[in-house]
Amino acid sequence: VLQSGKCQVPKDCPAGGKPLLEAALIEHGSMLHGTTQSFSCPQGFNGSYVLGCRNGAVYPVTGMCSASCETGSLWVDQVDGPLEVQHSKIQPGQTLNIFCPEGSAGQGIKLQCVNDYITILSAECTITKRCPEGSQTV
Repeated sequence: VLQSGKCQVPKDCPAGGKPLLEAALIEHGSMLHGTTQSFSCPQGFNGSYVLGCRNGAVYPVTGMCSASCETGSLWVDQVDGPLEVQHSKIQPGQTLNIFCPEGSAGQGIKLQCVNDYITILSAECTITKRCPEGSQTV
């Protein structure tokens, strides 16, 4: 890998989790630079996903994990970052209004169950807490 006129050895990717917006957190093991791995979606989600490793960064290649309408959680993309949202079971065709999760504020999130998948109708939450409890912004 050439970076700023210097040669650099590509980095492998450490084990961790990759949040997929409007979807699941995909847990993965360590990956070698230039490789891909296939994953089944975690419990509460339908589908599969392929992640790749490029110079120490894990990125989505293909696939989709759609939240089922069963009780669970999903990631919702917001202007100031993703939020994990917990939800109860949603009956087919029904909508569910959720208060903004702890550490955020706003109008809330509206989910709908369509064909056993959750659709995000609206998401209006702003992250208000950026620092861990007991720390401060300097």
